[in-house]
Amino acid sequence: MVVGLSLAWSCQKEAPLPDVELPGLSLFLQSAPPGIDQYLKEKTTDEKLQQLLVLKTDAAQVSAARLGAASGCWLTAAAPEDLDRIDRLWETRTSFPPLKVTEPNRLPGYLFGAQQAFPSLEAISSIGDDSLRIRLEQAYIHQANALQLSWLSLPGYGMEGGATLLPEAGIQNQARWINQMNKAHLLSVAAPFSDTDLLSVDTTKAFLKSLAYHKTLIEAGLGGFWLPVEQLGRSGRLADLFRNRLQFGGLLIAEVTTEAQIANWLEQDVDLLVIEAGQYTPALKALKQAYRRGVLSEEQLNQKLTRILKARAWAGDKPEPEPRPAASKPALEASVAGATVEAQPERLSREEYFSATSWAVWQRKAYASSIVLAANPEQRVPLEAGEKDWTILHLPGTVYDRHFEQRFGHYANYRLVRSWAEAATADRLIVLLDQYLLQAPDLGQLDRIRQQAEVVVVNLGHPVNLQQLSRNEVVVQAFGNSDLEKELAAQLLFGGIAARGRLPLTYSPDFLIGQGEKTEAVRLEYALPQQVGVLPQRLVGIDAIVQSAIDEGATPGAQVLVAKSGKVIYNKAFGHHTYKKEQKIQHSDLYDVASITKIAATTLMAMQQYEAGQLQPKGQLREYLDLPSNSRLRNLTLQKIMTHRSGLQPHLPVIPYLLAREADNDNCADYFCKTSSPDFAVPVSKNFFFSTQFHDKIWEDMQRLRGRRTRYRYSDANFVLAQRVVEALGGHRLDTLATMHFYEPLGLRFTRFTPLAHYPADQIVPTEDDYRWRHQLVHGFVHDETAALLGGVAGHAGLFSNAEDLAVMFQMLLNGGTYGGKQFLKSETIEYFTSASHGNHRGLGFDKPEEDDIEEGGYPEAISERTYGHTGFTGTCVWVDPDEELIYIFLSNRIHPDRSNRKLFKDKVRERIHNVIYDALGTFEPEWPEMERPLASVQNPL
Repeated sequence: MVVGLSLAWSCQKEAPLPDVELPGLSLFLQSAPPGIDQYLKEKTTDEKLQQLLVLKTDAAQVSAARLGAASGCWLTAAAPEDLDRIDRLWETRTSFPPLKVTEPNRLPGYLFGAQQAFPSLEAISSIGDDSLRIRLEQAYIHQANALQLSWLSLPGYGMEGGATLLPEAGIQNQARWINQMNKAHLLSVAAPFSDTDLLSVDTTKAFLKSLAYHKTLIEAGLGGFWLPVEQLGRSGRLADLFRNRLQFGGLLIAEVTTEAQIANWLEQDVDLLVIEAGQYTPALKALKQAYRRGVLSEEQLNQKLTRILKARAWAGDKPEPEPRPAASKPALEASVAGATVEAQPERLSREEYFSATSWAVWQRKAYASSIVLAANPEQRVPLEAGEKDWTILHLPGTVYDRHFEQRFGHYANYRLVRSWAEAATADRLIVLLDQYLLQAPDLGQLDRIRQQAEVVVVNLGHPVNLQQLSRNEVVVQAFGNSDLEKELAAQLLFGGIAARGRLPLTYSPDFLIGQGEKTEAVRLEYALPQQVGVLPQRLVGIDAIVQSAIDEGATPGAQVLVAKSGKVIYNKAFGHHTYKKEQKIQHSDLYDVASITKIAATTLMAMQQYEAGQLQPKGQLREYLDLPSNSRLRNLTLQKIMTHRSGLQPHLPVIPYLLAREADNDNCADYFCKTSSPDFAVPVSKNFFFSTQFHDKIWEDMQRLRGRRTRYRYSDANFVLAQRVVEALGGHRLDTLATMHFYEPLGLRFTRFTPLAHYPADQIVPTEDDYRWRHQLVHGFVHDETAALLGGVAGHAGLFSNAEDLAVMFQMLLNGGTYGGKQFLKSETIEYFTSASHGNHRGLGFDKPEEDDIEEGGYPEAISERTYGHTGFTGTCVWVDPDEELIYIFLSNRIHPDRSNRKLFKDKVRERIHNVIYDALGTFEPEWPEMERPLASVQNPL
């Protein structure tokens, strides 16, 4: 069945709806253009038969000869520069301008490429944001006028899967749409016609209501019906239905896929046949054969041509546009970035309008807003992100694109299967219906598996499937299966985008019109730079800088991520694991992040314990640790330690162990051994184990360290001491505490100490080829020697991660301590730890930009005072600017193959990328494109 579109300006005062005009007949039929009788008299039969055809063709192929050989063209694609040429061709045929049409139920701008491919009208009608939906509906007629199209499909007609009759308000809304199209001299076409109730031709209530509905549309001035090929073979029933029962005198337009269908369509009194341009010759031959066989008489042919020529003349006679009012138009109700846009958008020429870069932003917003969370039992969506494995059953099994799966993989682990049998053992199952109609066997399998598994159904297209589903499982409905819809549906499941869509029809008692569960965006969204005011071209400089660094040997590879306002706008992996170029860097590869450990592990735990009342920054170490009475560490405060004001030496007391050589320890007599044992249980690297005895001695020697008065002296010893404190308070080792309190609840899958215990070696990026001490490539073990001697878990180094996980961690801090719907820290705690209010320029654990460093090019000039982050010796950094809601992450293994490689520092690679990011901010305004002067006056249908 069908549904009318409900339109209302959310930003305007309510106004009475205009009365529905019921002219009783298509307006073009009431016209009397001169020359029809003469045309019919002068043209040969063959020339007349040509005029029953509309050719599907690319705009570039449109020519005067082609226009003369048919009634018009159905444009399949176009370039903006084609428009003027086509207009000139149209103007040369002033008596009966050819029909110019596009695909039904889509905004005509799709002709100009992917960024103009907006959702179908069915999807647009499901958008819960009224102001966005209205803008798109208005653009439907605006774009048709700009292209001087001849007909448009009636919004809301013929949508798939409706289970109830259209309400009266919906019928009136559609009648108003017809009135508005008529004012613009656009033929309104009901497309596609597939009303099974009306085709039954009986006396049931459903038939009579459908009959009354269609009569209302016809009385409102409907111009035509579009008949899909599925309606063939009804033995003249369509002709009787339309011409007799409905008394419809407008156009019947049919789809032709083979020339053999032409005679059948003519038997059902079809006027216009839409064919592929390449099928012109056989189609014309079939028309001639049908005419000779008497399927079409001369009288019938003339009747059809009279209708067609009237329609062409009327649709080609566009009304003069009304001058624009002097008053400014309403500001855009809500920009894509969420703020009100006060400035007037620039008026664009027609070519500029259709090539405007901002369409890509609105297209994405339209698709995101049209996806409906139709059922969400127990509020399961947003789903939990993290290491729990999901099974994705992608139906049909022959589809091999993985846009949904790839985006899903940014939030959770999955395995992909393509049959019910493979999915039989799943505990958590995503059933992905990719333009797939559910069959009885599928329903049986679904009933069986829902008894044992958590089931989520993602229905891409075919909303009729909702009639077979229930609200017992999560159901997500998108109205198409484009790559973008797949990607956004995956993000909706995890709260990357909010759910705001609502069902445009009633499909079953479980799925009613207007229904749609709402959720909030609670995780990072993978988005377009334009959505946050960044012109994508302004970020291209990052690619050039990183590639140049790789080419110059500064690092064999890198991951770079930029997030702004909760959206990842740049996320790329460059280069390879090593200069041998045997393995490319992937987004899921882990880097040794070196000193970022200080803030991504030790400081996070200190913040958590501070909130729990266990730890006070001004508390002395003796309050937390069992230190000898003569230890100089006793009176040091955590505040001094975490701001590097303790005056302690930069490194731990480990020099004797670093001077030892592996070759000296074959007999396991001293510090190291090649095999693990209770006495040598600390793994330093592959086949290289440290003595447990001397591991404990490092702590004893640390207790004898002496500090000195200083405002700032960077020391790893500080954060080994901080590690000792948080471990004493938490009752577990640092890695266990951080994983338990942060990494697992945040859904981090690629952030761990001692990574070889969790990941295959080929997922971990190697660091130095250490010929001085370990005599091997350091791969999967921490590079920092002190952290290695401590077993790979240290307060100052040892953490491995990837850019995406770190982005989640620091987005949580940007969010004021929340992420994924969970509260991890209080905003006051974050402000306290990241502020430079503790005796020097640093925060507690966090590094912060100094004025001198900014002046020397170490940071962008526009960076805010509230910025915090850290760098790492291996070639890493993370910087967070709360004022700009900005996160910048750079990960590399610049110390491969040797730590003496300082090209990354010398060339200021990280700093230059940082500058590119700040220079790109505010370079794009996501305005709604407005044409300089529309070609006809268009109002709201309501």
